[in-house]
Amino acid sequence: LLAEPLGLDADGFSRPYQLAIQLGSLLMALVGLWMLRKILLKFFTDKTVSIVLLLVAIGTNYLNYAAIDGAMTHNWLFSWYTILIYFTIQFHEKQTIKNAAMIGISVGIMCLTRPTEIISVIIPILWDVKMLSIQAVKEKIKFIFVKIKYYVIAGILVALIGSIQLFYWKYVGGEWFIYSYENQGFTWLHPHFADYALSYRSGWLVYSPMMIFGFIGFYFLIRRNIHAVAIISFLLVNFYIVSAWDIWWYGGRAMVQSYALFAFPIAAFVEYVQQQKFLKVFIYPIFVVFLLYNLWYTYHLHYGNIFG
Repeated sequence: LLAEPLGLDADGFSRPYQLAIQLGSLLMALVGLWMLRKILLKFFTDKTVSIVLLLVAIGTNYLNYAAIDGAMTHNWLFSWYTILIYFTIQFHEKQTIKNAAMIGISVGIMCLTRPTEIISVIIPILWDVKMLSIQAVKEKIKFIFVKIKYYVIAGILVALIGSIQLFYWKYVGGEWFIYSYENQGFTWLHPHFADYALSYRSGWLVYSPMMIFGFIGFYFLIRRNIHAVAIISFLLVNFYIVSAWDIWWYGGRAMVQSYALFAFPIAAFVEYVQQQKFLKVFIYPIFVVFLLYNLWYTYHLHYGNIFG
């Protein structure tokens, strides 16, 4: 509507399209952060949630993919994960077709965006499992069978939305499945955990050290038993998949969407720190340093010509 009247090419690449992508990405980021706040307030204090939003949004590479490289999938997936978590909570409080449908739509859109996000089903399946025990698993299985019609509705929506990609491939390329990554793939038996997280070439935790507190927070999340089974199971499986990709130096961006889940252990840690006077004096300055480091790194990544 705008490109040609403004004397610009209506080709999908000119300035109006670029602006639309940036504004759309920013809007989606705000939706995700708003939803994350809404979710975390169910389990943590308002002060804790405010600190966590600051640490995640400004202190990690989420900032880059929400504010600058918004055309990539990660910021969008982050927001869809918050939507999935919200309706998962709603569903376990009240089983309705709407809540089940929103779970299915969320998972379906994420799978359509990035097929490996099928692991997001871990969240609604393991949610509300209080502890990792045979009895707890039996109770969850019983709940699923009793409410099976809702899970079927969610599953059908996942399949319908996810199949859009298959029909698109068939329409465009004549094949039901087209693998666009050529010779790239996964090395399942030899994942690159250390390289992906700690090397200078990729270094997820080197370039977003704030996320170290996500792993530290596992202990506090388990101690408070805030849906630790679902959250930690998802995070570990996701980290395994991301690290198993052969081209492990593609960077820490693939972890960004999982920050919607990492926010829980970070919040559990932050809330504990607030109760310990000595820890506050020690940990808060580290938070500030990591925040400033991320701002410095993000700026120089794009404008400072240091990493060019």
